Amino acid sequence: MNKGGRKYSVKRLTKADYRQTEWSGGTTTELAIGPLNGSYSDRNFDWRISTAEIREQTSLFTHLPDYDRMLMTLRGRLRLTFDGRNVLGLDEFSPCLFDGASEISSVGTAVDFNLMVRKGKCAGTVFPVVLKESGRYAPDWFLPDELAAYSTLLLYCSFGELTVEVETNEKFRIISGESLWFTGNFDGIDWLFSSPGKMLAAGAAVRYLAEPLSRAGA
Repeated sequence: MNKGGRKYSVKRLTKADYRQTEWSGGTTTELAIGPLNGSYSDRNFDWRISTAEIREQTSLFTHLPDYDRMLMTLRGRLRLTFDGRNVLGLDEFSPCLFDGASEISSVGTAVDFNLMVRKGKCAGTVFPVVLKESGRYAPDWFLPDELAAYSTLLLYCSFGELTVEVETNEKFRIISGESLWFTGNFDGIDWLFSSPGKMLAAGAAVRYLAEPLSRAGA
């Protein structure tokens, strides 16, 4: 959808839009990739947003030396070991940034949310969207001025129902397993989130480093 005068477009994604693959520790579901004709298997992409189900108690992450990675567990806890020495306990909805060139092993089973960005070309961030009860609120962890730096925003609903109000006059609703993929210019836009009950979601934002901070998109 892209209504007249709007500086961004938005697409609702369902499970039918995702691509699922197997890896050594479980399954990965690709939610979105840039560019659209990018290929993870060929390592020919600028950024990728996905979820993964880690089924094995002990697993080894894929070696991705050309990418920076951001990971956040949606369900379960992990203990990550970086290059055989640095150990990090990762609680639910606690983002972790690391170099894809590192040798990373994990202990524990979980469902996680991932963002990969090509080094020197893209930057990004991941963040939780959690409501413990019914309500409507403006996220104080992601200010409109900060979001203006990005050209892609994806919100993935992990549990419950999420309604996103944009500029107070447009509403987009997704349920568990669905996503909203926004692209364009987010400068000056106000965001409100609401849910009729408990809701767990995750977000990822991406920008190209060549884009100016004040206007990341067309």
